[in-house]
Amino acid sequence: MNASVDDQALVAGMNRLRAGYLSIDPSIRNYLVASWRDDAAGVMATLTMGQPRTLRSHVIGSTGFFMNVVNTIVAGTVAALITRAAGGGIILVAVLGSVGALAYLAVMVNLGRRRFAAQRFTPPSPTVVRASKKKSSSSS
Repeated sequence: MNASVDDQALVAGMNRLRAGYLSIDPSIRNYLVASWRDDAAGVMATLTMGQPRTLRSHVIGSTGFFMNVVNTIVAGTVAALITRAAGGGIILVAVLGSVGALAYLAVMVNLGRRRFAAQRFTPPSPTVVRASKKKSSSSS
């Protein structure tokens, strides 16, 4: 989850650099393949490279999701091994292994949902505002 938050900040920074280039030479706009906006929509446009993608597909295709799937398998396996070591039968091993995996996944999905729901990306200086400030200060 931390890597995703860091990616968002770094992409916003790269978008600001592109905005800086545009302020120097607006004619390069057609040559940019990523956004120059540093707000949430601009960050998502850069992350998806302009391809229509739902938030769900973005999450499922993420490294964090992959890691959660692997860790879920490990958690289920550990629960099954503990159950077997405690003398549980094959059905109990399968049930508790599955429950352990699903419990781990539910906790991680809930933590991720809370983390990203709580985080509101607010650019310190949105590209649009920065551009309008420059125009008003140059006219004074």
